[in-house]
Amino acid sequence: MSWFSESIVRQSEKNGTITAIRKFGSWQVSVDGIEQTGSEVHAMWKYALEVLTRYRGTQRIKKILLLGLGGGGELKMISRVFPEATLTVVEHDPEMIALAKELKLYAPYPFPTMICDDAKNAVQKIQEEFDLIVIDLFRGQQPSLLSADVEFLTVVHQRLSPQGYLLANVYKNKELFIPIRTVFHSLREWLFSWNYVGLFQRGTVEKCATDGYRPLRQWPDLNTFESIPRYFHPARIGEKPRGSYWNLWPFSFEQYEGDHEPEVLPLSHDKKKPVRLVMWQRMGRLDVPKKWIAFSDKPAYKIGFIPLTAEYWREWSETGKRDRKRFASECADTYSLEETDFDEFRKAYSKSTLPLTLKDGMLYEMDFRRKNPKTKMTFLVARRKRDGKILAGVAHLRSSALPLSYYQGGFFLPEVRDEPLMTGLFDKWFKESFASGVRFIDLGNFWKQGEDSSWKGFSTFKAKFNPIYFFLPPTLYQFRIGNDR
Repeated sequence: MSWFSESIVRQSEKNGTITAIRKFGSWQVSVDGIEQTGSEVHAMWKYALEVLTRYRGTQRIKKILLLGLGGGGELKMISRVFPEATLTVVEHDPEMIALAKELKLYAPYPFPTMICDDAKNAVQKIQEEFDLIVIDLFRGQQPSLLSADVEFLTVVHQRLSPQGYLLANVYKNKELFIPIRTVFHSLREWLFSWNYVGLFQRGTVEKCATDGYRPLRQWPDLNTFESIPRYFHPARIGEKPRGSYWNLWPFSFEQYEGDHEPEVLPLSHDKKKPVRLVMWQRMGRLDVPKKWIAFSDKPAYKIGFIPLTAEYWREWSETGKRDRKRFASECADTYSLEETDFDEFRKAYSKSTLPLTLKDGMLYEMDFRRKNPKTKMTFLVARRKRDGKILAGVAHLRSSALPLSYYQGGFFLPEVRDEPLMTGLFDKWFKESFASGVRFIDLGNFWKQGEDSSWKGFSTFKAKFNPIYFFLPPTLYQFRIGNDR
C-alpha cells in the first residue's frame, strides 16, 4: 500500500459503498460521502473523551462498549486514553470489520473483542456491565433508529455499571437527545462542528445504593427536620414520604424527599399561611406528575463519593498523589495532624477567608450535628508545631448505622494557601476511616455549571480525590395561595 495516496472501495449490503482514502499516511473512511473515520471525527471524539475525563477521570474506566465501529479510527485513541480498560465493539457490517482489520488503525494496541451483530440484539445478549458505553450508530449521515428507541436505550442503561457513563453522537439530529434523556441523566450536550454529542450518566442515587452507599439525606441516624432553626416553627408532616414543615410569614414551606409522590393535603389552621410552597426532591424518578412544576431540567445537586480501599490514594489524580507525597516530605516535620474539639476548631475556622454567611451557616450545621448521639463528628486540624497555631482543618461525620463518613466542612488560612495541608488532612481522614471500617467517603455537594462560582474552588480541590458523581433530579414545586385546596 502507498503511504502517499491510495484508495479502497468496498460494496456492503449494510452500508452501500464504503470508501477508504489515504493521503500522506492518514486514512479517511466514508459511507455515502460522509466521513466515518478521519480528522474531523477524530477531533470530535478527542474532545468528547476530554469532557468525560473531567467528570470521571480515567482510573475507574475498566470496561468499554463501543456500539458502532466506523472505520476503527478511534480504537487507538480510546486504548491510549484508557490503557487499563478492555474494549468490546459491536458492528453489524462484516465489511466494515474486515476493513478495520486491514487498515490496522488500532495499532499498536490489540484489535478489540468484536461482536458482529445488530446493536439491539447484541446488548440484549451481553450480560456484563460496562463503565463507558459509546453510541455511534449510523449509515452515512443517517443515525440509526435505535438512538430513539427507548426499549433499546433501557437495555443499554442496564448494561452500564452503577456509576457508568454514556457518550452519544447524533450528528445534526439534536432532537434525538430527548428519548435519551428519558432514560439517562444528561450531564452535558454540545455541538462540535456538525455533530451534536452528549454525555449522560446512569448514576442516580438508587443505582449508587446498590454498592452500599447512601447519601447523607438518606442516613437513618440523621434527622433533617431537627436541623431547622426553632424560630421557623418546624414540624413533621406527611407519612409516605415523611416531610418537614416550617414557616416564615407570609409563607409556609414543606420539603419532601424520595421517589414516592407526596400527598399534599390541606394544612391545619395553625400551620396555614397566605402562601404555601411545597418542594419535592426526587432521588431517581424523572417524570413530572400532574400539578408539579419543574423550573429547570438541570440536576438539583451534584454529589461525589469515594469507595474506600486499603490503597485508596491509588485512585487519586496525579495532582492528589503529588500533594500527598509533598506533605510527607515537606510538611510532616512542621505540622502535626490531630483531633481537637469544636470550640477550638470554630475559632480557627472563623479566621478563614470563607464568606461570612457561608461560615456562619456551616458552623451552625456543625454545632447541630455534633450533638446528635447517633453520629460522631471528628474535627481534624493541622497545627504548626513551633507555636501551636491551627492553620487548616477538616470536620467529618461518621454514621453509626452505615459504613460511611461525610465531609462536613473544611478551611485553611491564607498563609498556607500553597502548602498541601488539606491533602494531608484528607489523607489522614481516609486512612483512619478505612481502619475503622468505613467503606465510603461522601464528599458532599460539588459545584456545577450555573451556580455561584464563589465555592467552585473547593469543589476543584475535592475533585482531585477522583470521586464518583451522581446527580439528584430537579426539585419539583407546588404553590398554593389563599384557600388551600
